Amino acid sequence: MSSSGERFTDVDLSNKRLPACYGYITWKTPPLEQAMGDLRDFLPEINRFVKLAKKHCTFPNDDNLTKDEAATVYLYTMEMSDDACVYRILNQTLRAEDRSKVRPWFGYLKLLDSATSKLPKVKGIVWRGLDKDVSQAFKKGQKITWWSISSCSTSVDVISSFIGKTPQSTLFNIECSTGKSIAAYTCYPHENEVILMPGTTFEVVSDPLHHHGGLHVVHLKEINDDDDDDDNDDERQEARGFATATASTNISVTQKISKMSLESPKPSQATGSAAAVPKSKWAPYQQSSKPQTAIESVINLDVGITNDPSQIRRNPKMCAINAAIEVDLTGQVCADSIGTMHYSGVGGQIDFMRGAALSAKGKPILVLKEGAGVTTTRAHTHYVVTEYGVANLFGKNYQQRAKALIDIAHPNHREALERAAYKRFKTLY
Repeated sequence: MSSSGERFTDVDLSNKRLPACYGYITWKTPPLEQAMGDLRDFLPEINRFVKLAKKHCTFPNDDNLTKDEAATVYLYTMEMSDDACVYRILNQTLRAEDRSKVRPWFGYLKLLDSATSKLPKVKGIVWRGLDKDVSQAFKKGQKITWWSISSCSTSVDVISSFIGKTPQSTLFNIECSTGKSIAAYTCYPHENEVILMPGTTFEVVSDPLHHHGGLHVVHLKEINDDDDDDDNDDERQEARGFATATASTNISVTQKISKMSLESPKPSQATGSAAAVPKSKWAPYQQSSKPQTAIESVINLDVGITNDPSQIRRNPKMCAINAAIEVDLTGQVCADSIGTMHYSGVGGQIDFMRGAALSAKGKPILVLKEGAGVTTTRAHTHYVVTEYGVANLFGKNYQQRAKALIDIAHPNHREALERAAYKRFKTLY
């Protein structure tokens, strides 16, 4: 086995359910020296290796990678001693149940993510292997997640050279769609290396094929945003990136509007509370000098007035609270449909959300019960509330919105949502 073979044969068989670690996505891309600075405690010679990587990396290049980005990829493939090898220690850390151990690697992972985002996707068959029989761990239809960076090759001959000298071996035939070819940037360009980023999920296509001579072939297919599994509603929700998987009743809850000037077709004007009651004509009313009861103070007017954002915005600190069915990871709100099925009308949600957004110090709030189209645009969604907290989306970019919404999603869905957010937004950096 060549010294570089371990990257292609280091396969995690535990298939543990771990919290996703995509926090580095929102980091600003650091210089390589700074990114590796937090790792000196367990990589004491890292500064020397960074200098070597910068000296030998492919720069300039056809993919517009910066020198730091190109050196980051080169550093990943450099062979060192077991206790100083970047890819070995990084992948062990990515598989650790203590997810706090990944944080010192965020700067390096951000650089690697930035570099790979500039490389074209590899769609097709790639290979990796193991020099023993592990085929019994894979069953048809099984879903597995590899939490480390997975090195593969487009050449089966490369993998065969690493596993072919043992009596029992396993060969992984992988249909990938988000792989990134790093062959032009590694220490070993002849290995045609393709990497799959942490958190890549696969489905076992068929039961393993057992060849005479001790070779066992496992067929995997990458699961990503473009897949639509009709038998799995949870994965459909994940691919669409919605922040909740259960529907709730769509109820428009509007706060009583106080001290609003409402124009009447008559010359007179009145000030009072308004109720959104649809009528073909405005309800007649009489000015009275006698004290009004609570019921008498309510004026029934056409929704063209009560739901007029230009009237609503005239109330300072207007707080509009509306319920919704689903909110996607960018803050778009669905309140009238479940998938392609129409569920209800939108009521006054758009009007009151807009009015509150335009009101001085107003707060447009969406409330999700536990538990598709777009009714309220992301531009008018400031607050989203669930039983797990409050997300303030105002002034945030897509990535920050996604993180805020994931933080208030049901804990059972957060891992899937973090994977969806990573797959959707990583190319924006």
